Amino acid sequence: VNSVKTKINHSTRIAVEPFLDLDLQNPRLGSPVSDQIEALRTMATAQGKRKFLAIVQHIHDHGLNPADSFIVTRENRDTYTVLDGNRRLTAIKALESPAIFRNSIPKTASSKLERLHRTYITTPISEVVCTVFETRKAADTWIRLAHDGESKGAGRVRWSSQQRHRYNLSRSSSRTNPTTLQVLRFVYDSGAMDVNTSEKYNNGAFPLSILERLLSSPEVCTLLGIEKRNNEVLGRYPVHELTKGLGTVVNSIGSKEIQTKHVHTREQRVEYIHSLPDSARPDEDTKLDKAIPLSDILGSESRSKRAANDREGGNYAKEFNEGVSQDGAHRSTHYAMHSNTRNRLIPPSTSLEIPVARIKDIMVELKKLRLDTTPNAIAVLFRTFLELSVDAYIESHPIPEVTDESLLKKKLEAVSTFLEDNKIMSRNELLPLRRAISTDTDLNSVRTLHSFVHNRFHSPGGRDLCAMWDSFDLFFKKIWEAAPQPYGG
Repeated sequence: VNSVKTKINHSTRIAVEPFLDLDLQNPRLGSPVSDQIEALRTMATAQGKRKFLAIVQHIHDHGLNPADSFIVTRENRDTYTVLDGNRRLTAIKALESPAIFRNSIPKTASSKLERLHRTYITTPISEVVCTVFETRKAADTWIRLAHDGESKGAGRVRWSSQQRHRYNLSRSSSRTNPTTLQVLRFVYDSGAMDVNTSEKYNNGAFPLSILERLLSSPEVCTLLGIEKRNNEVLGRYPVHELTKGLGTVVNSIGSKEIQTKHVHTREQRVEYIHSLPDSARPDEDTKLDKAIPLSDILGSESRSKRAANDREGGNYAKEFNEGVSQDGAHRSTHYAMHSNTRNRLIPPSTSLEIPVARIKDIMVELKKLRLDTTPNAIAVLFRTFLELSVDAYIESHPIPEVTDESLLKKKLEAVSTFLEDNKIMSRNELLPLRRAISTDTDLNSVRTLHSFVHNRFHSPGGRDLCAMWDSFDLFFKKIWEAAPQPYGG
């Protein structure tokens, strides 16, 4: 520790009476005051009844924050002047001597002070921890840091509402988890949260108050397929059906498409939820027999060994409902997500019949990995999946002058020519593949694919990866269509 700094201040315990005085120059006082009694009364009224009683009540119930000392300086021989901590000192004085404030605060507030005083005097605060500075100037840096807000990050940074909820959750049981945070977590864990919203969620920057306002209307919850019971959110549908509406709402809030002004009143909230398209509403045919906690719905899906993106509606409903019809007549549904909104590389509606174990495993992993947290792993696996798929196709078809040892560009050229010559894909359908082969500047270029593995300066983006998959989607479907068994090694 710098020896000069240790001479500037030291920490000690100082008796409240008679050694601590309010700072008559405190900026909270506004106009000049002449003595300590006037300063105490002005400090109480300047902050308003609500805030004044709040700090008095908190100190009465919990005492002083042991991590937050008073900042003082000795401006005369007999007392210390409190440079920082004047509200706390006023609260202590109010608990000790409520009569001082009797004629300066509302009667209801004065009556409350009297009640608190009667229990406070049994264990009063007689001493407080103070950091003593030699001069006011020496304390300026720390007083400014305490009161100038975040100071670009140098000061204390306030928690967002989502971060407060997270902290509360970490200190309490799941039963007290705020319902809005349960819904947000469900959308995140289900994979229905888009990349940008996921980033806000992970950074604690998601505007939770808007979602909270929306879910305060029972009509909204009903149409989204959820209900709130004893601080817990229950779902009436399988995951893939619940995420239709909940994912749409959460992503719209994350993108600022929905703001507080749009859902401020109950009428606005009801109008908004009824404006959602049918594709954003749960399918009644998949409704569960009873409402189930969201976490249990996710857990059941995991136990059924289906990835969150394999959204076959009837099968999940069958798993949850004990009273399924004998013929199992449930309709299978797919919920396709736009490439700008999904948080997995492979769309939920994509289903490839791949007989090669390792390539199939890679596809399964790509369906599970999240773009917001593992973009590099996804990019490398995507390139691997493409090349291994092409290798398997070459091995199973009469494609001359190319083997799995050939360069990726040459293999893609040979396969694309074979697909067109055999009328498996048209020239237009092969355009994305041909562009990947012919230019190094295209998003889907072979050079981009190589850089996923070999370029330490290339950071793949979630949206770009989704766009690349969408460009190759039809190609993958065609080369794995009616694949011969066992299809190579």
